[in-house]
Amino acid sequence: MPLRVAICDDERQVCAELEAALRKILAERGVSHEIDVFHNSEDLRAKMENRASYDLIFLDIVFAESEMNGVELGLLLRDAYEHNATSIVYISWEAKYSMQLHRLRILEFLIKPLQYGEIEQVTLSHLRLYRIGADDFVYKTRGETHTVKIGNIAYIESSNRRLILHLSDGGKRAFYGILKDVYAERFQAADFLHVHASYAVNYRYITTMTRGRVVLSTGATLPISKQKRDDTADAYFEILERLGGGGRYELLFCDNIHNQSMHLVRFRTVHAVVFRQKAHGLSSHASFVPGVSRWLHRAEHSCAAVYRRTARNARHDAHGSAV
Repeated sequence: MPLRVAICDDERQVCAELEAALRKILAERGVSHEIDVFHNSEDLRAKMENRASYDLIFLDIVFAESEMNGVELGLLLRDAYEHNATSIVYISWEAKYSMQLHRLRILEFLIKPLQYGEIEQVTLSHLRLYRIGADDFVYKTRGETHTVKIGNIAYIESSNRRLILHLSDGGKRAFYGILKDVYAERFQAADFLHVHASYAVNYRYITTMTRGRVVLSTGATLPISKQKRDDTADAYFEILERLGGGGRYELLFCDNIHNQSMHLVRFRTVHAVVFRQKAHGLSSHASFVPGVSRWLHRAEHSCAAVYRRTARNARHDAHGSAV
């Protein structure tokens, strides 16, 4: 099955250069693909209303002659069309729009002019997700064998010796099994997080995480057990680092540092790292930091090192070559 890609930008030169870069990147890796190009948001919306779906979308934010902007189209994609497995990469001339994108669970935010290396990195990040998500999970119930795409499973629930697969479209599949066994055999490698004795969550559907709960793009809110909090945090950020690569950055909006409530937007433009010390620990803040492997309050002692790494990477990005 080919990788389905959409490019939506009202600048034809940007579209042409991006399409050429994508075709080169995918062809070099032997990835079968189909690329559709749109020059306004209405055409892409109409395509999706006709039940078209894409694995990866590169989406502009501001369209000169379209009533709907890219953020509004992204909300439709997630909420109305329920395309939760689609990777969205926003592209714009201005970094300020990154603050508006945290609830859309985007793959990346790229600043124009687009750099070939950035396009390659985000495409490879998606391919890692795409290949895992495309795998089938096979289970049996009442003597019949069934399959479901792992990428379509938002989370797994264990209840009364049954496992319930909660799908991204709201559907459910149930069969008898033990969650810890199924998780170890099949879902840990597919980047699910075992957040509770009764729940395993697909990383791709997480929009908000606190020390005690996780919120999914499907609307579900699930508990994180006290015993699994640290392991869940470590596993989550390890996935972010691994799938994002060395140049990935994360934007964390911490509602309250003590509750560890956060939303994540992936982007590559670094503005600053802000750590404010108060009598009882770190204050609420928004920080542009590289992916970390621990909760932020544990990284307090390494603030200076994080800042130096961020500044160094920012300088490196600034000297990258354009497409």
